[in-house]
Amino acid sequence: MSPGLGTTTSPTAGRWRVTFEDVVRVHDDGQVHPVATRKALALLVVLVIDGATSRSHLARLLWPDVAPDAARRNLRREVYRWRQAGLPLQDLDGQRLGLAAGAVAVDRPPGRGRWVEPLIGVAGEDFDDWLAQHVGATPAATSSAPRGPWRAAPLQEPAAADIPAPGAPPFVARVAWLRAIDDAWAAGRSVVLAGPPGIGKTRLALEAAARHGAVLHVAARPEDADAPFAAAIRGLRALREAAPDVVLPPWVLETLAVVMPDWAPDGSAPIPPGDDWPARLAAAGAVALRRLAADNFNVLVFDDWQWVDPESARWWIQLDAADAMQTPADPLPLRLVAHRVGALQPAVLAHLRSVCDSGQAVRLVLDDWSLDEVGQLVAGGLGALAPDLAMKLHASTGGHPLFVLETLRWLQATGQLSAAGTEAVTPATVRLPPSVHDAVRARVHALGAVAAEVLQAASLAVPPLRARALAVVTGVAVDAVEAVLAHATAAGLLVDGGAGLRFTHDLVRESLGESTPVPRRERWHAAWALRAAADGAAPAQVAAHWDAAGDATAAREWHVRAAEQAQRVHALPQALVHWRAALAAAPATAAAVPWWLQCADVLARLDDVAGADAALREAALAADAVPPLRRRVRALQAQLWARSGRLDDAEALLAQVQPDAGEGLHPVLAVTAAEIAQRRGQLDRAVALCSQAAAQWPDEPGALPAIADALHGVARAAAQSGDFATGQQACERGLALLRAVDAPAVASALLSMLGVVQIWRGERDAARETLVRAADAARRGGHPNTRRMALLNLAKLHSDAGEIAACLSMLDELDRLPPAADAVRGELFVAQVRWFAGWLAGDLAACGDQQPRLLALAEATADAYARLSTLQLVVDLPLLCGDLAEAGALLERAQTDPGLPQTGPIRTMVDNKRAWWLLRAGRPADALTLLGAAPPADLDEARLLRTAVQAGALRALGRPTEALDAVQAVALDAGGSGDSLARWLAEWWRCAHATGVAPPPAMQTATHALLAGTRAPAVDRQALRDAMAGVLTSTASAG
Repeated sequence: MSPGLGTTTSPTAGRWRVTFEDVVRVHDDGQVHPVATRKALALLVVLVIDGATSRSHLARLLWPDVAPDAARRNLRREVYRWRQAGLPLQDLDGQRLGLAAGAVAVDRPPGRGRWVEPLIGVAGEDFDDWLAQHVGATPAATSSAPRGPWRAAPLQEPAAADIPAPGAPPFVARVAWLRAIDDAWAAGRSVVLAGPPGIGKTRLALEAAARHGAVLHVAARPEDADAPFAAAIRGLRALREAAPDVVLPPWVLETLAVVMPDWAPDGSAPIPPGDDWPARLAAAGAVALRRLAADNFNVLVFDDWQWVDPESARWWIQLDAADAMQTPADPLPLRLVAHRVGALQPAVLAHLRSVCDSGQAVRLVLDDWSLDEVGQLVAGGLGALAPDLAMKLHASTGGHPLFVLETLRWLQATGQLSAAGTEAVTPATVRLPPSVHDAVRARVHALGAVAAEVLQAASLAVPPLRARALAVVTGVAVDAVEAVLAHATAAGLLVDGGAGLRFTHDLVRESLGESTPVPRRERWHAAWALRAAADGAAPAQVAAHWDAAGDATAAREWHVRAAEQAQRVHALPQALVHWRAALAAAPATAAAVPWWLQCADVLARLDDVAGADAALREAALAADAVPPLRRRVRALQAQLWARSGRLDDAEALLAQVQPDAGEGLHPVLAVTAAEIAQRRGQLDRAVALCSQAAAQWPDEPGALPAIADALHGVARAAAQSGDFATGQQACERGLALLRAVDAPAVASALLSMLGVVQIWRGERDAARETLVRAADAARRGGHPNTRRMALLNLAKLHSDAGEIAACLSMLDELDRLPPAADAVRGELFVAQVRWFAGWLAGDLAACGDQQPRLLALAEATADAYARLSTLQLVVDLPLLCGDLAEAGALLERAQTDPGLPQTGPIRTMVDNKRAWWLLRAGRPADALTLLGAAPPADLDEARLLRTAVQAGALRALGRPTEALDAVQAVALDAGGSGDSLARWLAEWWRCAHATGVAPPPAMQTATHALLAGTRAPAVDRQALRDAMAGVLTSTASAG
C-alpha cells in the first residue's frame, strides 16, 4: 500500500523526506536536496503517491512525446541520477520501480496545495490528468523523532581506521538572505551572491534555488582557469544529460562539436573554426541552453565564478545580457551567480557591476553567522540548547560558517561531544583547535598515517579522485587507498558530487596541500604530471603539475601545447599565459623565435601594442644569428609601428630591412609600406602596394589571412580615394578567402570596411547588418580593436539616422574597451562622433568646448584621413554661426595639409566647404570657380552640398532660374545624410521663393519628415524652417 497525501508519514530510519507545500521539496538529511530536473521530481512524486509502478507506465506517463526506446532510456537516466544521490529506489519483480519500505517520509498538510502548479506541463496531458486525479489523496500518518547529526552515537577517542561519520550538519536557515533572494527573483532580477570562502554561499544558493524547483548547478573549479570553455562545457553536458530527448538543430551540434567533438551529429565532422566561429559558438550555446533548460530546470546556479575560465566567462556574459537572457516566447530560468569577494576577473566584475547598477541583478554580500545562528546550529546538532558552547564557538571562529562546522567536527572526532546531552560540554571542558586548518589536519591525522599521506597527495590532484591513480602516485596498495577514501568520506572530508569524489570544500583541500612538505609536494606533482599526460589530460593541467614540481623544462612543452590549443578556439588570454610561461623557460635561440612571434601576435590581437613590440624585440634578439629570420621579425615590428601611428619609426626600420633594389618588396614589407602611404594620404600608392602584396604572397603557412589583410588595405585606400567598387570587391575577395581558414580578426576588419563602403554608397540597411556582424564577431572572438572599429561605424550610422541616444550608448560601450592600438587616432574618431551627436542635438556650447580637444588630437595624429575628416567636420560650427575668420583658418589648414588627396570623399568635402565659405563671405563668383575646377563629387551627401552651394552662388549673382535648375537636377534622396539634405532642401525652398515656383508635394513631404526628427543638426533644421517659412509667407501674400 503506497503512502497517499494528507498528513505525515516518517520512517523509523532514513534520511529522505518529501514535503508538499507551495512546491514539492525533497529533503536529504534535513537539507533541501537540489533536484536535477522537473522530470526527476515528477518521477519521485509519482512513486511517492502511487507506490511501486511499472517502468513501461512511468516511461509513457513522463515521456509521451518520444519513441518508447527513448522514453525508457530517459527513465533509466533519471533512476540512475536518483540512485547516485542516495535515494533507495528498488526494482520489484523485474518490471516495477518503487521506493524502499520506510525510506522516504512524506509531509503534506490537508487540502489542495500549490505544489501541483510547477509540475503542470512537465510531461504532457496524461501527467496533468494524473495530477488532477491524485492531488487530493490522503495518507495514513506515522511519526518518529528526529535525531541530531552529532547525537548519532557516543564517541570515544577514534581509532585510525574506524572513524564514526559526523552526519550532515543541519542547515542554518538564513531567513533574511533567503527572503532577499526570493524577492529579487520575484521582481524578475537575477542574484549575485558574494562572500569570503567558506561563508556558505553554495549551500545558501542551492537551498534558495531548491525552493523553486529543479536546479542546474554549474560550478567553476580552480583548475578551470587555463582550460578554455571548461565551465561552459560542464554546464552544457549536464543540460544534455538531463534532457537527452531534446532535439538540437544540426548546426548547433556541429558548431559545439568544435569544443565537444562527441556532440557532432552521426556521420558528420565538427565545423572547422572559421571567421564567424566565435559568433556561431555563442549563438549555438544560447540555442542549446534555452532548448535544454526548457521544462527541465527552474533555476540556474553559477557557482564559484571567481574561477571561471575567460572563455566561459565571455559566453556567460553574452547570455546574461538583458537582450539575450529573456525573450517573451522563450524565457530562461531564474539565475544566481556566486563568487568569492575580491577574486573576480576584470571582465566578470565589470559585467556584474553593470547588471547590478542597471537593476537587472541584485548583489548580496553574505556575512558570518550571528551568535543566535551558531546557537541554532549547535542546538540542531546536539538536539539540545548549549548556549555556553555556542558563545565559545562564536568567539573563537568569528561566526565563520566553515570554521564553526570544522571545529564542531573536530570536537566530535576527539570525543568532546556526547550523545548523553550537553552537561559535560562547557567552555571549561572543551578544547578548541588554534585554527580551522589545524582542525582539518587533526581530523585527517586521526585517520592514520597512511590516510594522511593519501589525502595529502589527493589534495594536489584534479578531481574526481580515483583510487587507482592515487595508488600509482603514492605507492599505496589500491585496496588500502579505497579504504582511505571510504573513511575520509565518512568523516566528511570527501564528498561524492555525482561525478566522483572531491574534497567537501576548497579550504579543506588547501589546508592539506599547505601542510605537505615541499619536497614531497614537488615529487607528487611530478607523478601527477606523468599520470595526467598518460591519461590524455588537458595540456594546461599537465603543465601546471610540472610547474608545481619545479621542472620548468618539462613544463615548457606542455605550455606550448596548451597555448596552441587555446589559440585554436580563440581563447587569447589563456594562450598568452601559456606562451609567456613557455618562453620564460626557453633559451634565447632561433628555435624560440616562432613562439615569440605567436606571443606578439596574441598581444597585438589583444591591442597590447607595447607588449607586442617587446615580444618582437625579444624575437629579434633570439634571431640575431639568422639574418633572414631577423629581417622577417624586424619587418613585422615595422608593420606594428605603422599600425600604431609611429610612421617615421616604421619607415626608418623598413629602410633597414627591405631587400636590395631590383628584388622588389616582400609582401610583408609591401603591406607595411602601404600602411604608411595610406596614413599619409598617398592612396594610389597604398592601393598599388597592397595589390602587389596580395598577388605575390608566397605559398606558406598563414598565407590566406595575410592575403586577406592585404586586400583589407586595398579596400581601405580605394574607398578613401572614392573608388568604392574596388573597395567593395577587395572586401568580398578577402572574406571569400577566409571561409577556408580561421582568422577572425582579419574577418572583422574586412566586415567593418565593407560596412563603411556600403555607408558611402548609400546602402545603409546593408551597412547596418554588416557592421552588426562585424561587432558580434569581434566581441565574441575577443578582438577589442576590430570591435572598436565596428562599434564606431555603428555609432556613426546611428548619428546619421538621428538616433542620438543609441549613438551615445554605443560610444559609452566604446569607452569601456581597452585603448586602441593607435590611441590618439582611436580617441579622435570617438570624439568626432560624440561632437557630431552634440551638433545634432543643438548643444552648441558643448561643441565649442569639445572643439579645441578635437583639433589637438587631429594635430597629434599621423593619419591624414583622421586629421582632414576632423577639420571638415568641425568647420560647420563657425560657418553656420558666422565666425568666418575661424572657418577660413580651419579650411586653410585642410587645404595645405600634405595628406590631402587629389580625389576622393575627403577632398570633395573640403572643396565643397571652402566654396561654401566663399559664398558666405560674399564671394559667390569665386565659389563657382572653385567648384568648377574641383573633381566630381563621388558621394550623395557631397553632391547635395555641392549643389546647394552652387545654387546659392547662382542666386546671389542674380540668376535664380539657373539656381532652380541646379537644385532640380539632383534627384531627391530623402534617406541621405541629414545635414547635406537639410542644406539642399533649404536652398530648394529659397530658389522656389526667388522664382515663384510652387514646391512639389515630394519636396514638402521630405521637408516635414526631416524637421520632425533629429537626422539633421539643429542649426540646419532651423535654417530649413526659415527658408520654408519664407516661401509660405510669399505664397500666402500672393493669395
